[in-house]
Amino acid sequence: MSKVYILGAGASHGAGFNSYRNIKPPLLKDFFKTFAEFNYFQKYEKKVTSLSDFLNITFGWTKNALEAGNPDIEMVLDNLDSKLDEIELHYSLPEYLKKGMQCRDFKKFLIELIAEALHRTTWEGKVLHPPKCPYHESIAKYLQPGDLIINLNYDLIMDLALINHGWDWINGYALPFDYCYRNHINKWEEITARNNNQFYYLKLHGSLNWFISTDVVEERGEDTKIHSDINAKNKLHLVNPAAWYENPHLRTAQFGASYKNGNLKFFTQRLIVGPGRKGEYDILKPLWNIAEAQLKDVTQAFIVGCSLRENDQQLSSLLQNNIPWSSLENFIVVDPREEIKSRFENVFGRDVDHQLKNMEEFSDFLQNKLVVAK
Repeated sequence: MSKVYILGAGASHGAGFNSYRNIKPPLLKDFFKTFAEFNYFQKYEKKVTSLSDFLNITFGWTKNALEAGNPDIEMVLDNLDSKLDEIELHYSLPEYLKKGMQCRDFKKFLIELIAEALHRTTWEGKVLHPPKCPYHESIAKYLQPGDLIINLNYDLIMDLALINHGWDWINGYALPFDYCYRNHINKWEEITARNNNQFYYLKLHGSLNWFISTDVVEERGEDTKIHSDINAKNKLHLVNPAAWYENPHLRTAQFGASYKNGNLKFFTQRLIVGPGRKGEYDILKPLWNIAEAQLKDVTQAFIVGCSLRENDQQLSSLLQNNIPWSSLENFIVVDPREEIKSRFENVFGRDVDHQLKNMEEFSDFLQNKLVVAK
């Protein structure tokens, strides 16, 4: 008897704590509005204006449209990736270097804005104090061997709840990370020991604390060479989720951009992807493969704050084709909107057993009804 929890943006938006500026973690459509609400973005004002101008010229999206959530943040990421593909395919090398670098720089800047916004909306304003959500704590508390969490969010709220209940963050993401940053040692360490957790925690779209090396340079005296071996480039780096809040340096754009390990200099970027990049980012495929295998055995499905958007066809296919919908003992949707409940029932051909309005109601359900079932 196993359960699957599928966490969308609504799960983080409904978290049970107050951020420093009382702005909730944004829904996908609210990111650009959140950017505009924070005064600290004035230090980025020139670059934010350049980003808005670029998106307007390239895709026809005005600043007002972006702040209204049309398109949302994941659609913007998907379109930037598609534009990079187009530039690589159709432009000559000099044009590719110029246009591709510009597009890549704007994408990287946008990801840093996402990281900063998610930190500011999940930080309670207390020094060295990671946020603690009682609702996510309930999910962590009642996990059993064989359970599965599919988290579509980039933030670290669920990660921190799992750590509070003994989760091994170094080995717990189901990806073979090469290096980790614990914070108190203040350097990257190579990961050598591998352990298994009793449940699966899968962040299918990446995470704020994940980095991947894009280039590796070997420096030996005056001789420098770029590694062409793809295995040397695609090294996975992992930061302790708690350290994200405890060490401000870890949240800066400079952190992780490059660092030295012996004679090797790694250039990295955050591993955050949009949902529309099907078949891309092979480094994340093991997570999708695990999800596909584990979903076949679930007996209870909880979809929390996830609306199953049209552009996330890969997720729709994953859930529709692998969860045994007809034999589920329990199908619960946490979302107040009747149209979301109807959408799931139409897509999956299965009635929803319980529709809960918010994370607080879901937490109560886990504590009262789920425990009785155990």
